[in-house]
Formats: sequence, structure tokens, C-alpha cells
Amino acid sequence: MDYGFIQRIELVKLRANCRWWMRVCRFNNVEGAFAPRHPHRKGKARDVSTFHDVTNKRRDAKVPPTLERARISRSRKGFDQSVANEQTSGLMSLSLQLGLAYFASEVLLTMTRRSRSRTGTRQDRSTLGVLWIVIMASITMGVYVAGRWPAARLPYGQLLAVVGVVLFVAGLALRWWAIITLGRFFTVDVVIEKDHEVVERGPFRLVRHPSYTGVLLAFVGYGLTLRNWAALLVTIVPIFAAFIRRMNVEEEALSQALGARYANYMGRTKRLVPFVY
Repeated sequence: MDYGFIQRIELVKLRANCRWWMRVCRFNNVEGAFAPRHPHRKGKARDVSTFHDVTNKRRDAKVPPTLERARISRSRKGFDQSVANEQTSGLMSLSLQLGLAYFASEVLLTMTRRSRSRTGTRQDRSTLGVLWIVIMASITMGVYVAGRWPAARLPYGQLLAVVGVVLFVAGLALRWWAIITLGRFFTVDVVIEKDHEVVERGPFRLVRHPSYTGVLLAFVGYGLTLRNWAALLVTIVPIFAAFIRRMNVEEEALSQALGARYANYMGRTKRLVPFVY
């Protein structure tokens, strides 16, 4: 047997193993790390698991700064998104409660104060139906915009929510005060009775349409609970325009029915806001 040939083969294998370990060390960017001893050589072999632990630690310690900043940015975005989702769900819950309160109030009025008079003249011109459509569409769009456009979110969200609830309650209270003051002359549709008269007591001493002032004030409060200026505009502007048309129809009907009495009343009062409009 040629023992010299066998020794040359073992030497070639040993060199191949050394070159392989050196490539591993260079790939993992490990400085000063050497391959473990060959099992046929004398001495204790290095623990391979310890070698890999050191390699991984040094590799992780040399993460590029741009990559680290990207990781931090992603984590911050995820946290901010989770906080925004919690805030959005909270404001949607509050807005939903206020919306249900308003609709319950209006449904009650529609059931109890819709005109059933046979002697009155109906001059609604479909304004009641238009109001309902515009209000429902505006509320839906406001909620959608508040959830989809976080860039328009207003600061001091909790404070705005409290102010919004206060305005909402005050608006509904003003509306019901005006309804109770009008008594039998209030109907949800525009109807002029034969014995209709000009009411100038209560809130009607200051404005001609205090019930609409209350509704608009309530919707301003509702819009503030959305905590988003774009959602506030989307909610308020169409509703205000629909009520402008409604007031034009009412005032035209009352002027034709009551003549100079209502004309004098219009000259002394404003529509919605005392001394302003």
C-alpha cells in the first residue's frame, strides 16, 4: 500500500476544508475568526455553535444605519396607525350615538307633527324629502372623509368632542323650545292654516327660524365630534344649503298668507343668528 499517496490525499482534503472555512468567515464579515481544528489534527476542536453565535452577533452589530432607520420608521408608522385606528373607532362610536339621537328626535316629530289638516294650504314643494336626503348623504360622507383623510384631523380631539356634544345638546334643546313655542302652528311640512298668526314670543323675538338655528347648531356639534375639518365642511355645507332653500319656501308662503304682518316681522328680525343673519 502506498502510504505517501494516502497522505497527499488527506493533505488536499485539509486544504479544501481550510479554504471553505475562510470563505465562510469572509462572507460573515468576521475578523480574526479561524476555522476549527480538523478532527484528524491534534488538539481540541473549537465549538462550532459558539463560532456561529459570535458570527451572528458581529453580523447583527454591523446593520447599516439606513436599514436601522427604516426599521424604526416602520415601527413608528405601525404604532401611529394603531393609535389612529383606536381614535377613529372612538369618534365613530360617539358620532353614531349623536346621529341616532338626532334621527330619533326627527322621527318622533315626523310621526307626531306632520300636518293632517284639511283646511290648511300645503306649500312644502318637496323640501322635507330633500332635507332628509341631504342630511343622510352629508352624514355618510362626513364619516367616510373622517376615516379616509387623516391628514385633515384637527388637534385637541378630546376637547373638540366635548365642545361638539355640548353644542349638539344645546341645538336640540333650542329646536324643541321653538317647536313648543309654536304649538299647533309647527309642522314638519310647510302648511299654512287659515287662522295662522305671527308668533313673536320666546326665541322668535330674536330670529325667524330658531328651530333651524338649533338644527344647524346641532350639526356643527356633530361635525366637531368627527375631529376632522374636511368632514366638518362636508357635513355642514350641504345641510346649510338645503335649509336655505327650505327657509325661502317658508317665508314666501308666510308672506303671501300673512301679508304686512309678516313683512314687518321680517324687517325686525334676522333669519338664524341675532343681528348677523
